Amino acid sequence: MGRRRLATSALSLSTENTLSKRVRSLFTLRASETSERETRYGAEFALNAALGERWIGRAQVGGTKENPQFDAHYANLALEYSVNETVSLYVDGRYYRDTGEIENSLFTAAAPGATSRKVGFGLKWVGDEWSGRAYIAPINASYEPPLGNVDFFQNLYADRDWTVFQLAFSRGY
Repeated sequence: MGRRRLATSALSLSTENTLSKRVRSLFTLRASETSERETRYGAEFALNAALGERWIGRAQVGGTKENPQFDAHYANLALEYSVNETVSLYVDGRYYRDTGEIENSLFTAAAPGATSRKVGFGLKWVGDEWSGRAYIAPINASYEPPLGNVDFFQNLYADRDWTVFQLAFSRGY
């Protein structure tokens, strides 16, 4: 049986830079320590660019590593087009892969390695007081075979496809 309480401490260092009038970057390094585990290290790099009068591009890549066996990597890409001063259309995508949770107990419920992919399309509207967003994205998630006998969790780690629908409104004062 694992510990009832875990102590975690973390350190994060970031630098954000304006590379030109049209390009901004963000780089972050992270380290965290949790009771009875190895130190987890992570890094992320993001780049936002005005690609033209009406086009904005956003890219992000990152990863995390914890010995002895955990690795995770992801990449996001988005492209936005301003139809006019209030309406924008955008498309985005995300890829994520990890090697699964680290498990050190007698009974394992640790998630196996996972891969997910998403491509979405959205519409943004920004008014003087109200803003809104509509978004749809099909997502594909697949899992590696679980370690050990985890019949109880067999449906939790089943490959699946689903679709995200989002409709959001906000009001500013």
